[in-house]
Amino acid sequence: THWVAEVIENIPNAKITITSPIELGDISKFDELKTYSKRRVIPTHLSYDMLPVDIKQKQCK
Repeated sequence: THWVAEVIENIPNAKITITSPIELGDISKFDELKTYSKRRVIPTHLSYDMLPVDIKQKQCK
């Protein structure tokens, strides 16, 4: 839900940046992630096996 995403976004730093959600089927949203800071929390409804390969290879937390 939306409120959970807002709570999660407050975890890494006090400054909140609301971004468009990543939806299944629109992979152009993954390119959008490259423009954000490296320290980020990405709330998503996607299961781990549906996330971009880079997330798995770079051992993101």
